Amino acid sequence: MKRILVVEDQSAVARALCEALSEALEAQQVTAEAAGTAAAALQSARQNPPDLIFLDIMLPDMSGLDLAVRLRSLPGQDSTPLVFVTARNQSQDRERARLLGCAAFVAKPCSLATLTALAARLLPSGPALNCDPVPDVVNPRALD
Repeated sequence: MKRILVVEDQSAVARALCEALSEALEAQQVTAEAAGTAAAALQSARQNPPDLIFLDIMLPDMSGLDLAVRLRSLPGQDSTPLVFVTARNQSQDRERARLLGCAAFVAKPCSLATLTALAARLLPSGPALNCDPVPDVVNPRALD
């Protein structure tokens, strides 16, 4: 079973995203779990390494960018796809995310459909999708 970790401090947003991801990707045996703090995300990733991580930048106990560095240092997590989903759409944040090797940078507000399509594309051995590119997603590698 594939696992997505959603790191988001707004519980309603985290719950909605986890439900949408689990429902949309149920046939591919994907589950989504939320962590509301960086500490909870690190504990979760240590106990059960995720296959994909959606990560907010503004967390109560640590910057999501700093959390990404710590997640990347965990055994087996150096190449796990990271997707930043954040209201902080600053060029310096996008650049730091790019340097951390994130797969995508999505500015809030965004649609759940956009995020579920992105998850399907980024999960290892994910299903091939026939859909148009999503305009509210920025690939940080394209910013070079």
